[in-house]
Amino acid sequence: MLRNVMRCAAHQRSNYFNTLSHAQKLDQLGRCRFMGKDEFSDGVKAVQGKKFVIIGCGAQGLNQGLNMRDSGCDVSYALRQEAIDAKRASFVNATSNGFKVGTYEQL
Repeated sequence: MLRNVMRCAAHQRSNYFNTLSHAQKLDQLGRCRFMGKDEFSDGVKAVQGKKFVIIGCGAQGLNQGLNMRDSGCDVSYALRQEAIDAKRASFVNATSNGFKVGTYEQL
């Protein structure tokens, strides 16, 4: 029974990108501009002065933010208001590591 409840809870929390069809995913990725390796020949100078907002602060988001900050980037985390209010693990991860946290709309 517990396994079924856990499976249902995990299924309800699937991310937006994974709900898209393959064609929709390709469309979304086609709107992104990926930086080329040559843009980093001068380190992070290509992105200095820009603010980065990472959506969510799970295992990957936290480590990516830490790496970016260690490289001199300005990093914040956007979380759901409910996660902020309830001081969930993602909120604690971000704030205990000294990051600015807010909702997507705030940041």
